[in-house]
Amino acid sequence: MEQKRERECVKRCRQILAGALEKLGAFVGEEEMAGICELIVDTMGGRRRYYHNFEHLLTFSNQDDPFIIIAALFHDLIYLQVDGKIPFNLTTYLSPYLKEKNGDFWLRNNVASQDKILGICLGLFGLKEGQNLSKFRGKNEFLSALVMAKILRPYLPLKILTRLMTIIELTIPFRKLKEKTPPEELYNRLGRVNAEFGLGFTDKEIVDTITEGVKLANIDVSGFAATDFEEFIRNTWLVLREGNTFLQDDRFYTVKDYCQALLAPHKLLSELSPEMILLRYKNEPPEREYKILADRVVYNISLGKFFLSCQIVSLSILQALIARFTFSLPLSFLFPDVGFPFAKYDCFLDYLPLNNPLEIPTNPYLKEILNLLQEDRLTSFLPSRKLGSFVVFMLRHIPPETLGDIEYKCSLYWEEKIGEKELLNSFPGELVQLLEEALGLFMGGKGKQINKS
Repeated sequence: MEQKRERECVKRCRQILAGALEKLGAFVGEEEMAGICELIVDTMGGRRRYYHNFEHLLTFSNQDDPFIIIAALFHDLIYLQVDGKIPFNLTTYLSPYLKEKNGDFWLRNNVASQDKILGICLGLFGLKEGQNLSKFRGKNEFLSALVMAKILRPYLPLKILTRLMTIIELTIPFRKLKEKTPPEELYNRLGRVNAEFGLGFTDKEIVDTITEGVKLANIDVSGFAATDFEEFIRNTWLVLREGNTFLQDDRFYTVKDYCQALLAPHKLLSELSPEMILLRYKNEPPEREYKILADRVVYNISLGKFFLSCQIVSLSILQALIARFTFSLPLSFLFPDVGFPFAKYDCFLDYLPLNNPLEIPTNPYLKEILNLLQEDRLTSFLPSRKLGSFVVFMLRHIPPETLGDIEYKCSLYWEEKIGEKELLNSFPGELVQLLEEALGLFMGGKGKQINKS
């Protein structure tokens, strides 16, 4: 089945790439095209790739612009945070330019003067030889652009390759706001590269290239502006699993592991704004369209942060109670359908009174989250349905007006600024007592099961 899927992906990749290259007047032989597409699909099919995979690339395939299509196919080839290394089949393209020292990648010295592609790529990304690449935020995009240019150099002229590398540069996400926007800064860098290497770009071609990069970048982060919040939170879960390898085996990670993994995306969402996510240059996208997208981004970020907060609050109190007698417990131990969806084991939830009526919430975010957590498709953005039901139980027992204060205490707890006792004191006493009793009964039941077995 896996081989069949891979063959289908390679076939689809060949259709997309060959069509785009043909529009640019480039024709690649069947054998060479097959090799390029197998490389793309194999790299994007890494076992840790949950979101940044070949299916993600297909979101760009309906574009008419061949520059956008080709840049899209290559822009995520390198993803060091996920793959943990440069994929083996790409090392041949990058080894002349990189050296590894103390776990970091460094750009070699005295190479760019003999290699125009490297010199152009350095100029576009604002890099210099001898620089520690691991500390550069756009290292994945830089290396992906360099690999793309090296692979396609036999088929495309330097000017077109420069245009493609420029477009890929703009897919560097979430950059801090400066006086000039990323497209404006890149316009200047492309101008300097054009002059230094005599590439022959007109000002219109430079502007068109930056505009194409903005289009690709906004499609790349279009999930943030999704009209369906469920799509946004599903993508968040995929990225979360992709960036935390321990989440890829549901049987073993603990309550503490899972809760700590939620803190990073929660912090990121707290720091983001539409201006850091969506790019705009000249009239791309048009002002009215940009405002619609920005409003969706604000809504999804706010609701997404609240969704993560509800989980963090719910599991923090559980971890504080567990910490009284052990370091932590596997999430699958408490909610067996996390790692064993069809197993008939006791669940912590079974020991809680779940018939507490819920008043209709006035907080629109709370109402949306409660509806979401009772959907059948829960496991596409949570480890299990039972965990979702536990979060619902918690939201039924915590007064909405106190959620903000409790969330703040949870952040202090995970920063180790307060202990279990102070955290538990921030929750309603009746709720703490319910959870204590349920945990005691659950653990007693588990002990009997273990003794019988």
